[in-house]
Amino acid sequence: MKRVQFAVSDEMNHTAASIYGSEFCPNHPSYKVVSWCSTHEISICMVCFKLDHAKCKGVEPLEEAIKSTNSKAELKSLRQRVEETRNIFKRLVKDRNHNIDALENQKDVLKADVKTFKERIYQHLERLEYRLEKEIDLALDRHKHKLEDQIFEYNQRDGTLASLYNDLIHINEDSTENHTILFLKEANVVQRKEEEFLKGDVGSLKNINLQLKMDETVRKVVD
Repeated sequence: MKRVQFAVSDEMNHTAASIYGSEFCPNHPSYKVVSWCSTHEISICMVCFKLDHAKCKGVEPLEEAIKSTNSKAELKSLRQRVEETRNIFKRLVKDRNHNIDALENQKDVLKADVKTFKERIYQHLERLEYRLEKEIDLALDRHKHKLEDQIFEYNQRDGTLASLYNDLIHINEDSTENHTILFLKEANVVQRKEEEFLKGDVGSLKNINLQLKMDETVRKVVD
C-alpha cells in the first residue's frame, strides 16, 4: 500500500503512518498500528501508546478512525484543501522570486549610488586640497613677511654698527682729546642699546625652526 507521512511535533519525534498507510508502526516495526491519536494526528501501536500517548485524550481504535474519515466527501474536501495549499505555496515561490529580482535591482541602484557618492567624495577632497594649499600659502606668506621685516631691521642695525665700527678703527687708542672721549661715550650708548635689543628680541636667535600650521577651521574639516 502507498504510505503517506505526516509531520508531527519535535516533542514526539514520530513520523506517522496515515490511516491509509502501512499496518506496521514506523517506530516499532514488529508491532501493528492499532489506534489513531487525534491529539498528535498519527497512527500508533501499543508501545507508542504506553510510551507517549497514554495521556492523550483523542486516542481511538484505528477502525473507528477509518470509518469516520474514509468517505467521498472527506476525500473531495481533502483534495481541494491540498490543491489550495499547493497553490498558496506556488504563489509564495513566485512572490519570493519577485523579491529576489527586486533585491537584484536594488543592488544595482545601490552600486550606482556608491559610484556617485565616490565621485562626490573625490570632488570634496579636491576642494579640501585646494583650501589646504591656500592655507599653507597664506601661512608661508605670514611667516615670510615677518621674517623679511626682521631681516630689514637687522640689516639697518648692523649698518649702524658697521658705520660705528669703521669710525672706531680709525681712532687713535692713545688719544685723550675731548671729542674722542665724547664719541666713545656716545658709541658705547649705541652699542649697549643694540645688546639690550638682542636680549629682548627672542625671535632674533630662537625663531629659527618655524613650522607652517593650517588654520584650525581647515584642520577640523580634515579631522
